Amino acid sequence: MHPEIDRFAHLDSLVHRWDPRWKLACLFLLMLSMGLERPGTRDHPSWEADLPPALGCLGLSIAIVLLARLPFAVVLTRLRGVAWFLGIVLVIFPLTYPGEKIVIGFVPVSSTGFLVALLMVLRAFSILLLAIPAFGTSRFDVTMKALWRLRFPAPLVQIILFTYRYVFVYWAQLRRMLIASRARGFHPRPDLRTLRVAGNGLGVLLVGSIERTQRIHGAMKCRGFFGTFRTLEEFRTRFADVALFSVILGAGVLLLLWRLL
Repeated sequence: MHPEIDRFAHLDSLVHRWDPRWKLACLFLLMLSMGLERPGTRDHPSWEADLPPALGCLGLSIAIVLLARLPFAVVLTRLRGVAWFLGIVLVIFPLTYPGEKIVIGFVPVSSTGFLVALLMVLRAFSILLLAIPAFGTSRFDVTMKALWRLRFPAPLVQIILFTYRYVFVYWAQLRRMLIASRARGFHPRPDLRTLRVAGNGLGVLLVGSIERTQRIHGAMKCRGFFGTFRTLEEFRTRFADVALFSVILGAGVLLLLWRLL
């Protein structure tokens, strides 16, 4: 196992000690509120009415990450891939969005499109930053049990568990196949032979994954698995859990009212 999601679950902070059920409920509601926007924002965005609340949401997300004592450099590294995509949005929208144009050099740029893209980027970063303390401050199995206790469908919880567990197994198997192909003198090139070899390798990986799935299913049935999620972790609600839930969600509600009114 490579604990990528919960690699910092061993740290000690107020967010780490927070009951996972209350933590997930609070942060999910906060993400939902941050995704809402004032009616008419897409058509008539305002620098004065829309930008300050979006910056406030980003500030709240950063504060929660800092409260969790997560290494901020690692957090930014995890968001690097999404940042490239959002950077493309920040470039394309000003060039294609209708509205008043400002000529920069020889390129007409829409100020409305830039503001809309900026608001989208700020909301996206605010939500993605919250996902890291939501799943990264407790062990992954504990987080999954918390989802189950929050009435999240049990089959989906088990699918997420198995996906997270075996994605590393198949990634390691793919790496071994790549090393073996290189040891046999194969070097990828932009030609049909490379596509044929890649297709054969993916086919072998797919067939092997199906066979492994059948063996895993048989082993689980031998151990008495009948679809019920079981773990030794027990949850207890404390006053601090409810207080932190109320404070953070209250801040999110204030930001939502600021943005909508």
